[in-house]
Amino acid sequence: MTTTVKTLALALATGFAAMPLVAAAQTTDPTTMTCAEFTALDDAGKTAAVMALHAAGPNAATPMDEAGTTAASTALTSACEATPEATAMEVMATVAQ
Repeated sequence: MTTTVKTLALALATGFAAMPLVAAAQTTDPTTMTCAEFTALDDAGKTAAVMALHAAGPNAATPMDEAGTTAASTALTSACEATPEATAMEVMATVAQ
């Protein structure tokens, strides 16, 4: 009985400890995120979001290299700071022009 209780307690503790990892894995869809959500991302998150926005946009057929991704991320961050309520996709369209 003692072993069963210890095993159950360990299983519950492990499950609760893993919950933040599962929550962190669920991210916002970059095509619907707001600029406020975009600017809150770390650099790696911004790079991933810019790549997803580019892939979903009208210029998806044109490859974007690392320098282009970095430039787009910097430009989008600056533009988003002025319009935090806009979607990052809308602002990306104006930055890409």
